[in-house]
Amino acid sequence: MIYTGAIEPWGTEAIHNDFLNMWVSYGTLALLLYLWLYVAILRNFINSYRSSKNQFIRGLSVGLAAALIAYAVNAFYHNLMDTIPLLWILAGFSLAVAKLAIRGTTSVKMSVQARH
Repeated sequence: MIYTGAIEPWGTEAIHNDFLNMWVSYGTLALLLYLWLYVAILRNFINSYRSSKNQFIRGLSVGLAAALIAYAVNAFYHNLMDTIPLLWILAGFSLAVAKLAIRGTTSVKMSVQARH
């Protein structure tokens, strides 16, 4: 007797978690670098928020940090490696926001120094 609805053997399904997928596919070092990338991007957003006095930059930092956290949480439940460019876009935004925050603090310092 042949059963057509039998369970498929293990290992034929794709992993539905980016972090596990990175670990299984590329190894521990790649997983650590992948996690480091998330931490570095988040740290840029946090530092930009703390160092900027501009409300727009602060709001942008909070919003983009929330987008990164939402992306990371979603990566736990879905395989988003197809949408990895979104992570790189967030990384680029983190650098841009950090540069704008630094520029804003130096321009404030320069304007204060010019007054004296």
